[in-house]
Amino acid sequence: MIEKPWYQKRQFDPGFPFDMWQTSMTRGFSLHWHELVEIVYVISGEMHISLEGQDCIVRKGDIAIINSGLVHGYSNTGAESGNSIFIIQFGLELFDQANIDLRNRVFQHLILGKLSFSDNREGDDIHRRLEQSIFSMNQEFYERQEGFHLAIKARLYDLALVLLRSVPARQVSESELIRRNLRNQVLNKIFSYIHENFDQDISLEEAAASVHLSKFYFSRFFRSQTGQTFHAYLNRVRISHAEDLLADTELPVTEVAYQSGFGSIKTFNRQFRAATGTSPSRYRAGER
Repeated sequence: MIEKPWYQKRQFDPGFPFDMWQTSMTRGFSLHWHELVEIVYVISGEMHISLEGQDCIVRKGDIAIINSGLVHGYSNTGAESGNSIFIIQFGLELFDQANIDLRNRVFQHLILGKLSFSDNREGDDIHRRLEQSIFSMNQEFYERQEGFHLAIKARLYDLALVLLRSVPARQVSESELIRRNLRNQVLNKIFSYIHENFDQDISLEEAAASVHLSKFYFSRFFRSQTGQTFHAYLNRVRISHAEDLLADTELPVTEVAYQSGFGSIKTFNRQFRAATGTSPSRYRAGER
């Protein structure tokens, strides 16, 4: 069964759907979605977030809140300092049935994408309170003292209350949720086709045919939903695969290029440098 990097599904404690970890986005993470709410806190450096067809750069201290079901991805900006981030993911079921109104108002209105709160704004009380909740959750999650589940849930409620009282709510209609679900089903088929065939010489026409769309409608749909052209996304998937092979295997660079779907080493070198800022050989040597 093919792994689906575009449809992320983490394994949680069924009684406590929450996870948090510190990482860097040196290689990035291609477009994907999940039913979880995701919070990103930038500890240092900067990175690109692609969200529902829009791109932005988040920097040290920024907090991004990404709603359930939204297509998003990450990539580095080429900054020499790299980046370090906290990622928090949790299921909305943590907000029990008695608080369904709070769940809908706080998180469902984030359909347009992220909220970013920068610590560069002097006296930003919203940012300070959200940041405190994130740091507290991180401490509780890794120390795991008695009652840490309760403490984390309390901090999530604190965070939700800040958003509820400080951020204008946007109710999402049932029809809008249905349209999003149908959109994700089509994207799922497109992403599946690309990830199964990126090492082949696939065309826009073939990708469009895989979901029974004309190439013209397919092009408009894909770009409007992802912010990228089909060929740009295909190239990013190929480069990501090449990065993995360069980092984790000793295959010759020429073989890495062909296994990643590039028809010539010249094209591979050019595209790889454009995407990563360095050559494949230097990337393998750790110059990233």
